[in-house]
Amino acid sequence: MAHPNFDKIIEEITNLHKGKSNNYATDVDAISNFRKAEKIGVPIQKAIMCRMIDKWERIINLYSGKNDMVGEDMRETMKDLVVLGILWMCANDEK
Repeated sequence: MAHPNFDKIIEEITNLHKGKSNNYATDVDAISNFRKAEKIGVPIQKAIMCRMIDKWERIINLYSGKNDMVGEDMRETMKDLVVLGILWMCANDEK
């Protein structure tokens, strides 16, 4: 049995992904922004992992009580990390 909020959270994450893809990627390729890293010799999976590390560091800082300076709370940061993990899997599946 799934948690009662699971589907709601998945929907939030899907909407976040669509919004951020609209801001950062092209209409036909949701990870085109990460593909640009390949032009400088960085595999797409590593480019995504770098962003995941950024988010993880932010989680650590927020959890330890450091003040938020960009208006992104723990929940939003966690959702970003989930989206990045899924994008990593999408990129990896393309191999």
